[in-house]
Amino acid sequence: MATKWASERFLERVSEEAGGEWSVFIHRPSSISSRDEANAVPGSDITHATLRYSRLLGAVPDLSLSTGAFGFIDIETISGQIVADVVQSMGMGYVVVGSGGRKGVAYRH
Repeated sequence: MATKWASERFLERVSEEAGGEWSVFIHRPSSISSRDEANAVPGSDITHATLRYSRLLGAVPDLSLSTGAFGFIDIETISGQIVADVVQSMGMGYVVVGSGGRKGVAYRH
């Protein structure tokens, strides 16, 4: 987590030093998943392990006493967002929905 924070802070400072003239996109996706088994994300974290074993067992854990939610984003969705941000930053006349065409730092969750 420290390296992720340091990387984000570095990009924020680069944008500040450039007077906000550079478009910087910081992507913070939750758990990336895929419906296609060929592109499946390894079950190395708890959310993907829970999903994997739920599928294998045909059952889900009882989370009735828990709070919160699992946040998944499809790999096609996040890769599309990254490509759209790259195209926008190249000045190809393409504006990412929700960015308003602004320069500076934009966060994608």
